[in-house]
Amino acid sequence: MARILVVDDNDALRSIIADFLRIQGHECAEAASVAQARMHLMEKRFDLAVSDFQMPSESGLDLLRHVTAGFPSTYFILMSGSLDPDLRRKALALGALCCLPKPFKLSELLQMVQIVLQPLSPARLCRKSLH
Repeated sequence: MARILVVDDNDALRSIIADFLRIQGHECAEAASVAQARMHLMEKRFDLAVSDFQMPSESGLDLLRHVTAGFPSTYFILMSGSLDPDLRRKALALGALCCLPKPFKLSELLQMVQIVLQPLSPARLCRKSLH
């Protein structure tokens, strides 16, 4: 299946998401910070990054900028507990495929992951097509 990078400073939530995606057949790496995520990105190629917005030091938007600039084949889903319309617009403009408001159901995340990873899906053809 796909190689997915899960980034969240909340250890429990990050593990739940990564374990759930592993059960679905994906290979997952976990990072507790943007700095750790950058190290993973230098070591391996990822199909998708799923990242929290609010983290210490650097935000999910900082990671999004890094991914879109240096790893254009890696798609990006942003998660946030404070997903206001301005943040959502900014994330989509920077290249995120979708923004998931926290809390969300794991089935909602899985649906977004499946859409993003489908070959020739509209999301892959137009990075800003998912909301």
